[in-house]
Amino acid sequence: EAAVDLGGVLHDFIESFGAALVEDAVGGTSSRMPVGRPLAGLRDGRVGLLKPVHDQSLMPTPSSEALASQSSTQPLATREREHLMYLTALGRLLALAVLNRCPCPVLLSETVFRCILCIPAKAYDIQRLDPDLWKHRLAPLLRQGGVTKRQQELKDWGMDPLRFVSVPHGSHAGGEPLVEGGDRIEVTEDNKERYMELVCDDYLVGEV
Repeated sequence: EAAVDLGGVLHDFIESFGAALVEDAVGGTSSRMPVGRPLAGLRDGRVGLLKPVHDQSLMPTPSSEALASQSSTQPLATREREHLMYLTALGRLLALAVLNRCPCPVLLSETVFRCILCIPAKAYDIQRLDPDLWKHRLAPLLRQGGVTKRQQELKDWGMDPLRFVSVPHGSHAGGEPLVEGGDRIEVTEDNKERYMELVCDDYLVGEV
């Protein structure tokens, strides 16, 4: 239906849709979505496109995590395609909001914008999003002699040395090679910066 109202209809749609997504992300339900429309499930429960992180901003939910929170009889492959399709639609909605200068109440993580702008992930991103992981697992490695000390500690404890594999976080069990043959490459003082870059990329966007 045509409407000449200085873009009010579009602004209201984007604001309502964004608010519904935020409510869904924090575990609420929304009456903003009309019955029978795409994503009308926002009225009744979790759709799981976005999830809050430690700094209270929102990140796209990895497919495996989103599908686990849904109750559906559809085949897994169908639901995976649907989830990715909805994420694509969300991206187009946000682009529409930017182009039309519409307020959108979806507070996306800075990490999302890094991905859009092809800016490499930094250790600071993990420090901001997961302070515990940063403090106990990563920061000690960056100190002078930190890797040597950690590798000796792991040896004394009878554990495997630190290698180029992913670290556990969220629903991700870790242990996946970060590079080809990473499960055979030990972290050293010489290659620890590369290790940190790969860990950051895997932690922040690997599953998404």
